[in-house]
Amino acid sequence: MTNKTPIHIAFISLLLLSLILLFQNITNIFPYREEYQFNLTVKEFSPILELKMENESLKKVEATLISTKSESCPKSYPLLCRGTCYQECEIGYLECYENKTGRCVYYQPNVSYLYEKLVEAFVSCECEDKIDPESLKAFTISLLPNYGASVFPYLLYNFQIYKWIKENIRYLPGSYSEAMPPTKTIELKAGKCDDQAILFASMSASIGSVVRVRYVEGCQHAWSEVFFPTKNVEEIINEFSFYSNEKEFQYFEADDGIWVPFDTTYKIGKIVEECVSALNNSIVKYYCKNPCRKEYPFYYNGSCYSQCPGGTGIGSKEFMCIKCPEEYPFTYNNKCVNACPNGTGLASDNKTCVECPPGYQTFNNICVSCPEGFYI
Repeated sequence: MTNKTPIHIAFISLLLLSLILLFQNITNIFPYREEYQFNLTVKEFSPILELKMENESLKKVEATLISTKSESCPKSYPLLCRGTCYQECEIGYLECYENKTGRCVYYQPNVSYLYEKLVEAFVSCECEDKIDPESLKAFTISLLPNYGASVFPYLLYNFQIYKWIKENIRYLPGSYSEAMPPTKTIELKAGKCDDQAILFASMSASIGSVVRVRYVEGCQHAWSEVFFPTKNVEEIINEFSFYSNEKEFQYFEADDGIWVPFDTTYKIGKIVEECVSALNNSIVKYYCKNPCRKEYPFYYNGSCYSQCPGGTGIGSKEFMCIKCPEEYPFTYNNKCVNACPNGTGLASDNKTCVECPPGYQTFNNICVSCPEGFYI
């Protein structure tokens, strides 16, 4: 047996050191952004409290979205749902939908909180202007049974919208491009992934949902995501089990809730496999809500104005005023300018350029009039 020379020992030591350094820095080689990290959870199905009715005629009762109390049921099981009597729910309401067995649904998000999230997106996120809920609101409501009732089955309504698109809009293969207006997709009864994502987002937003569209460049695919304001993920998973037999559930975490994928070309709560590795290379655009009315459409720092306040101007978003940079300190026609245009002068706030009276001209950002025979 030959002895190892010092050169061999040094070479082996250097190789081991290199491997250790490589392992320690592997996360720098493959970085990820927390916003795009999704979680995987296995569903757990909730037990159902029920009592079968012997009276067959009750099975012919017209199905309703939300069950009601019935004198035909015993007091201990007072709620009737498709010929079956159920116990009252301790929280929420008993849902009675299609040929599924009734179960208690207690996830009802605070509607005012959802509205605040839409305004928050308007202020701080990139908006998807193609989402058009107003043009589809009446149509969407016509698809939802018992819409406007005292309860707001948030997930169920989104599932109904998802199901309608799956059954009525044909998928056109191809990478995403400039999406069609949602009304056009309905007219053609067909659309690419981005067309369907915009359609779902528009219909969902029309009933008050907080939605966004994710465009994944790496796999040339797009889908919608719905926000659920809860940290109790099991609550949502249990409710999803009522509509889907999928055993895995994928979602994106947020500080105050989760974003669930609604991919009408694929599945709910699932991401296309070839897109998972490309999530870091994706763009997310939100449906945004301008809280201001038409007569005061410009928003700045929590208030609405008829025009941008002095020292502010329109940025990249329509009706969203932002503070002007130092080199463009004045406001004229809702834009930041470095000096008042000719024929205008500073108002009393010393920030807003206003039209000069007849016969006045602009000098050093001030409206002045010259005596006859003089000019500026």
